[in-house]
Amino acid sequence: MTNDFQPYLTYEVVKGAYGYDLCGYLIALEGWRRGLRLTFYSEDVDFPSVKTVGKHFLGRRFSLSSDEKTHYFFRSRGDLISNDAVDICKDKDWTKSVLSKSNVPVPKGREFSKDVEKEELLNYARKIGFPLVIKPTKGSLGKGVYTDIANEQQFIEVLNEFKKSHSNSGIIIEQHVYGEEYRVYVVGDEVIGATNRIPANIEGDGLNSIKELIKLKNKEKKSNPYLRSKSIDIDYEVKDQIKRKGYTLDTVLEDGEVLYLRTKSNLSAGGDPLDATDILTGEVKEIAVNAAKSIPNFKHGGLDLIVDPLDNRKATIIEMNATAEIGFHHFPMEGKYRDIAGAIVDLYFPETKNENKSTYFFDFKGILNPLRDGTVKYIEIRPTPIGQSYTKKFYVSGKVQKVNYRSWVRKQAIQRNLHGYAKNLNNGKVVVIVSSPEKKNVDNFKKILLKGSPNSIVEKVTEEKIERPIEIGFKVKKQKNKKRNKQHKIVDELNNEKKKYNNVVNSKSWKYTAPFRKIVNKLGDSKKR
Repeated sequence: MTNDFQPYLTYEVVKGAYGYDLCGYLIALEGWRRGLRLTFYSEDVDFPSVKTVGKHFLGRRFSLSSDEKTHYFFRSRGDLISNDAVDICKDKDWTKSVLSKSNVPVPKGREFSKDVEKEELLNYARKIGFPLVIKPTKGSLGKGVYTDIANEQQFIEVLNEFKKSHSNSGIIIEQHVYGEEYRVYVVGDEVIGATNRIPANIEGDGLNSIKELIKLKNKEKKSNPYLRSKSIDIDYEVKDQIKRKGYTLDTVLEDGEVLYLRTKSNLSAGGDPLDATDILTGEVKEIAVNAAKSIPNFKHGGLDLIVDPLDNRKATIIEMNATAEIGFHHFPMEGKYRDIAGAIVDLYFPETKNENKSTYFFDFKGILNPLRDGTVKYIEIRPTPIGQSYTKKFYVSGKVQKVNYRSWVRKQAIQRNLHGYAKNLNNGKVVVIVSSPEKKNVDNFKKILLKGSPNSIVEKVTEEKIERPIEIGFKVKKQKNKKRNKQHKIVDELNNEKKKYNNVVNSKSWKYTAPFRKIVNKLGDSKKR
């Protein structure tokens, strides 16, 4: 699969933000890079203008400010989305009612309370006709959703299962709509991104077993900032899907053969997000925009729609989400990235749209620590230098380790408002990266490095120009402990050899040749004498 990520949203830039944290971080980083003031808030600070959902808010509530205004955000949702809009989207039946009044196509169906008798539910199912979908009145991520229920027997079986797993929930029964499903993100009057989410899958290469292909696919996911924690687990469902195809984990698939390992396209269970923005027709995009407009003060957000398989100009809206994830639009498994965060900041701060953005980033996990331990109620991130940055990497040779050289370099860099880090290398050198919007300050730092700290002896400094995002501030980084890794490797090898030895000792061939080995040992001892 081929994908296209934003050049200044590298793995290093977003590595501290996982899951829902990534949504807010992308918007916060985008605004901050444009010169807006960024503030994060502790969990006990009141946020009346932006309703929060879920239990954990740390790092997900923040504000962006210019000299004229401030806007507040929770994850991907800002204060231009009303709390009423959030309530409507949380209630699936209410959502359908609002959309229907605006002539937006939705599946035929209705909501029932949890206490309604099964016979009444079955009568309604017969009325609107099979196939059907059963789902809870509230919820997300596809939990408790049963699709393509073909007949009355299946309906009763699914209903019994639903009542067990969602005993406190109302129930929605609606027509099953056939076609390809897409998650679409709308900002204002425009569809910014559309994603086709497909179930967890692998593609054969004619060489590796299914088990090895799953390992390789998970390795590929690790390199994707959004999917890195969404691996394919070899659980009961995966094994069952493999078995249904007549395969085992040791089967080698033919080159190019695609095997789907799950039935639902849940990204958290190993599914793949494929960019589909350019696939949707203008008519379908218009339906998506009209759906967003039909909900009062729904200025941006996500929605799920299904495109008619017989007419790609028609679509049915099946869900609206005011706090939708945006990470998979930025980091698709296949296709082009879509800058949802940039479009959202454009909406809230249009005056910054053409701003010459910074490429710096901040330590997301690190800045949250004072909020986490209750030291402060809010924390404002140091403003970033605006505009194009200039960065160099220096390699310093000589007596530069264990002489306080890196700490001295850090002090010199901070005094000159330079960003970057200093780190010891295993070859005895020190690598120093410095960055600044001022080219002269970076170039002149070579002289500082050559001068060296009081106890160092600098013999040589080489340099190279690099282009990559740099973390704001200046750090002294620890050297990677290769010696420890080597020791661990040796221990692992020794354990493997012990295991092999024990296997040989306990084998029948070892036992059968024992008398012969004793004779050989005695002959060897007599020769030594």
